[in-house]
Amino acid sequence: LTAYLYISLFFTQLSMGQEPQAERSQKNAALMPYEIIVTPTMSRGDIRRLIVEIQDDFINKFNDANQDKKYDIVCYIHTPTMSRIQRRVCEPRFLFAARGQNAGLAAQGLANQGAEVVIVDERDLRWSARRDFEELEKKLNDYAKVDDEFREMARALQNAKDKLVNYGKD
Repeated sequence: LTAYLYISLFFTQLSMGQEPQAERSQKNAALMPYEIIVTPTMSRGDIRRLIVEIQDDFINKFNDANQDKKYDIVCYIHTPTMSRIQRRVCEPRFLFAARGQNAGLAAQGLANQGAEVVIVDERDLRWSARRDFEELEKKLNDYAKVDDEFREMARALQNAKDKLVNYGKD
């Protein structure tokens, strides 16, 4: 969920004025890889599926262009402990690897009876990876500056998320 929020925050930042409105409108008229049209028959579920589709395309485009696979973003279905409700989680590989390393160290501590077992919680794990998150944000922003389609995908994703939030209010 936090990775999703992090990525969502990036999309929000990315969709905010990086270039003058007139130039952006002219470019958008030519590009538009995603045109979000919400019809009265489009349900919330339809919008959620659209968001996942755009997210997948956005992430795949970034991962294909990204040279350092440590910063690739992976999505998977996760069932939290003590829950039966699955949710989709997207997070960078470096965080996924750090969580696995943390679990491995805890398992080693349990195997060595008498050894102290320290499990780092999610918040501390993210704090320890803050420099990697900063680098990921830089990579995303740099790529958005040079690839119009990538930037347009980010805008389309933000528009779809806004449609979901405002569903029924229009």
